[in-house]
Amino acid sequence: MTTALLSPPAITDATASTVARLREVAEGRSGGRLEWHHPGPSAAFTRRDSRETGFAEAVDEARGRGFAPFIRPVGGRLAAYHDGALVLDLLARCEEPRAGVEERFRSVASALAHGMRQLGVDAHVGGLPGEYCPGEWSVHAAGRHKLVGTGQRLVRGALLFTAVIVVGDPEPLADVMVAAYGRLGVPMDPATIGSVAQHAPGVSLGDVRDALGEALARVLPLGGPNLVDGRAFHGAWDLR
Repeated sequence: MTTALLSPPAITDATASTVARLREVAEGRSGGRLEWHHPGPSAAFTRRDSRETGFAEAVDEARGRGFAPFIRPVGGRLAAYHDGALVLDLLARCEEPRAGVEERFRSVASALAHGMRQLGVDAHVGGLPGEYCPGEWSVHAAGRHKLVGTGQRLVRGALLFTAVIVVGDPEPLADVMVAAYGRLGVPMDPATIGSVAQHAPGVSLGDVRDALGEALARVLPLGGPNLVDGRAFHGAWDLR
């Protein structure tokens, strides 16, 4: 009997390109900035996921449902998103990025929760038992649904703070994550998968981006819709 060995699935690893962007910021070749992205259906796996024996099958589950798989540079476990989501990326110079990790998580996650509350969502910072890609600095609605996941990537002299906000229909996300997490052999409670629109009916992507942008402006020295103006943030940021 011949045993076939499965090769690792060929998927994009975004780590190298992200590190290259951060090097540009650290070396002063590019400025710190706040970016908003509107992604297509994507399955953002992690290096940790790629070491699971069911990783190839999990990738197939995502592809079969129309979610483009890739390896993302931050986060602990798979997070799926679609065109009803927003991705926030903040790139900043920081002489000692490890020194302010928890402070950044606390400040930005709290600002995001505040922005959600302005939309009528009972939003709070903290992880939920069984949530996908679990994290202490997630933002949830009323202790029921995870709405925002956060993460950081650090290099010498710069950092990336990223957040994924689910605004629209969570059902396609639940479908792909239940299947993929099952293949990975990682426990996950699908009841924690939710969206902003479930708690604030009629809200649009633009509404959410505007509310969160206004809340972030309270803690980040923004110099325009997508730029930062160079002032320090609680001693932990150097946004030049």
